[in-house]
Amino acid sequence: MKTKPLPDLPDLMPKVPNGIGWAALVLALLALTAATSIVGFPLVVLFSLAATVCGMAGRRRVKRGETQDGVPALVGLVVGAITATVCLGIVVWAFNALSHIDDRPGDLVSRGGSDNNRLGPGGTARYRDGLKVTVGKPRHVTPAKEGMTYEYAVTYVNDQKESIELGYGMRCDERVMRVTSDGSVPVDPTEHRTHSGFPGELTPHQKVTVKLTVDASPGPAALELACSPSYSRDDAHWLLPLTDD
Repeated sequence: MKTKPLPDLPDLMPKVPNGIGWAALVLALLALTAATSIVGFPLVVLFSLAATVCGMAGRRRVKRGETQDGVPALVGLVVGAITATVCLGIVVWAFNALSHIDDRPGDLVSRGGSDNNRLGPGGTARYRDGLKVTVGKPRHVTPAKEGMTYEYAVTYVNDQKESIELGYGMRCDERVMRVTSDGSVPVDPTEHRTHSGFPGELTPHQKVTVKLTVDASPGPAALELACSPSYSRDDAHWLLPLTDD
């Protein structure tokens, strides 16, 4: 004898409320309310992080079958996570902006900023506004009256879409150092000069090269060079060995 299956009976068990899920929703709404005021920013961060944590805990209760009330936890989790991400992004942006508040276009962003951090032959100093200065390897050209004459090239490149004012052309401080076993000893006084071969302005993506010379007596030596496009920029430093080859 076949029996008919009994119809599905309504679930008579009472639904367990998801208290922590509702807490997530309330905290998310508080975060959105606090966001309407600038002074409420700390509360926005606090409420949104709390809503995210509570929303995750509420969703875990649903997955474990402890409650079927999962919508408040999901909404609180999503709103809290988005609000927390936006707040943290604003904090990172603010700290980054404050850390660069004193930046100038003429600041160096590469090596060469001091005597202890000098560039070598062919090294390039890069400035914040896109200007690049490269000093080539000195090469021996013709003997001078009391020593050797070396020639080296200084190249400026404006690697941006706007013109750059050089103002004073290239300011150059040269000092030839005699290289000994005990270190380097200056043998020539510093020569402070401004070279007229550079224009007063570099147009976008313009490249200008000027060749300079320096005299040194025979023997192992090096050229200490500090140059700057203008007095408003950081000096860049090079140490260039002077060889007979």
